[in-house]
Amino acid sequence: MGSGFLEYSLGKIYVCHRSDSSRAGIFHGMERVKTQGDWSVPNSVPTTCSMKLSPCSHPEAELSGIPEPPRALWHDLFTSLSQRNYYNSVSYQFAGWQLSLLKVKKKWLLPASCSFFFVLSVLMTGCFLWQYYLPKLKIGSLGPEVTSAPVRMCPQHPEPVPLAHPLPVLKEALEKVGRILRQALSAPGLAAMSAVVIHNDTVLWTGNFGKKNGSDPASGPPNEYTIYRISSVSKIFPVLMLYRLWEEGIVASLDDPLERYASTFTINNPLGLPRRLRSTSLLWRGSTQEALSLLKDDVLVADPGTRCHYSTLAFSLLAHVLAAHTVQGDYQRWILEKVLEPLGMADTGFDLTPPVRARLAVGFYGSGRPAPLYDLGWYRPSGQMYSTTADLAKLSMVLLGGGPQRLLRPDASKTLLVPLLACPGAYFANETGTPWEFHAQRGYRVVRKDGELDGYAATFSLVPPLRLGLTLLLAGPRPPGPDLVAQAYDVLLPAMERALRGAELSPAPPPSTRPFTGYFTFANLTFYDVRPGPAGELRLRQFGPRVEALVPAAFRTLTLRHVRGRVFQLHVAREFPCALPLGDSWLSLEAQHGQLVNFYPLDRHGLSPGFDVPGLNTYRVLRLSHKPVFKTQ
Repeated sequence: MGSGFLEYSLGKIYVCHRSDSSRAGIFHGMERVKTQGDWSVPNSVPTTCSMKLSPCSHPEAELSGIPEPPRALWHDLFTSLSQRNYYNSVSYQFAGWQLSLLKVKKKWLLPASCSFFFVLSVLMTGCFLWQYYLPKLKIGSLGPEVTSAPVRMCPQHPEPVPLAHPLPVLKEALEKVGRILRQALSAPGLAAMSAVVIHNDTVLWTGNFGKKNGSDPASGPPNEYTIYRISSVSKIFPVLMLYRLWEEGIVASLDDPLERYASTFTINNPLGLPRRLRSTSLLWRGSTQEALSLLKDDVLVADPGTRCHYSTLAFSLLAHVLAAHTVQGDYQRWILEKVLEPLGMADTGFDLTPPVRARLAVGFYGSGRPAPLYDLGWYRPSGQMYSTTADLAKLSMVLLGGGPQRLLRPDASKTLLVPLLACPGAYFANETGTPWEFHAQRGYRVVRKDGELDGYAATFSLVPPLRLGLTLLLAGPRPPGPDLVAQAYDVLLPAMERALRGAELSPAPPPSTRPFTGYFTFANLTFYDVRPGPAGELRLRQFGPRVEALVPAAFRTLTLRHVRGRVFQLHVAREFPCALPLGDSWLSLEAQHGQLVNFYPLDRHGLSPGFDVPGLNTYRVLRLSHKPVFKTQ
């Protein structure tokens, strides 16, 4: 048919054409069409055709008896139009909505489809991989997987066992320490330097650098017997007096107020009055009674035990007040008789006599000018003393418990080296004690006492867990820049740790194991089987339903290292978790490691009837006549 229109009772379709017939517009979906004349396919249609459809419940509904157009008509219509190169944009108006389709060339349809499906496949693959690598819930878990914290292993520090020297790892570290100190000698005013490193009761290394008299070109180098002023390292000795008098009962408690030992000592603490005693110089030559009188009008810096504060006055006052309660009646005499002579520290003292001056390294200011040798008078206990690295090495060994001699009981020595107060970040040390400053370094607490006096500097330091000590004496100011002692410990600590871990001793067996073997129980709750091990050492195995339900098998057996007589030491393993989870609680293996086991005296059968473990608060672990039998549930 020519130009015209097709009409359907549910709406209208206009199949129009224009003269150029270059484009055809079509819509489809109509089921029934009424036309004038025969059904035919137009050669061309207008650019835009529109239709209006009323609601219809079914596309095949019969309405007003209008006959259905032949199916072939629709086939011929679509075939004819599809053979053309272009589809016009068609607009539909359906229930008030206007939809527009963009013009698309037929030749771009296939590439566009391929691109779409390619992008879709990439997205789907990415989603799959993302889902695959997401954290998964474990079967039977009630929540997301929880990553446990790393297990802390013990012992944190190796046991300070005797070492067979020389050890390559220590030799290399000590040579490096020597290079560090030698390079520092170029600092302005630093003329001489002596250092010593000790472990247990052994001197590992001594280093001496520079000239004994930096102003004399002919002067020789210092050695371990060269004398230096040790300034505030002197404060160690009043504290040694305090602890000895505490052991002897003269001092009732380390926390006693000073008024208990100096009846005239008072501080009224009137805010704003002058600090009369602290305003005196280090050369003040008054008496202790005069000092106490001046303190009546003084002002407390802080309440005791509340703040880190460095005090020279306090140590001098402590020394003079305590000395009045000794037989000697004089601080210097007491130190000589109770500390210096017993330890053989013959080159340590207070008075700068001519023989002492002849062996003294000459001190200098940073400008290169020699420093005067003045006397500190009443403040002598806080900074007057002189010594050598050889003498201070002896003191280090005694305080670490490494030598045969003792100044204090082991418990008092341990208390002496414990910090008392943590300090804020602005303070020059992490913690303070009496008289120490404590510095955290490489997992260890380094116990230090540093001192500076005109022309001299000194450091006395200890690392108790390793039984390691370093003393450094300088004739001249401390070099600027990184701290020399800290640099030395950065080298020494890891080297000593490696040496000790490689040399840990095997548990020592007792002369006879028979008195200590057998079955034991603690209140019928925990049971022990003590038996000899492969090398003759004793092994203590914990057993019983309660233990076997909670403690892993690898940690039920501990080794008993023989110490002396009937005393043994618990040894868990060379390395072990510091704590084990036991249900809702924890079992501290760290607390068990190293505890002493005291077996009771032997009975008439030559057997020990039981033992105590005081450090674990475990007493009356008693022997059983036979192996216990447990009822099964």
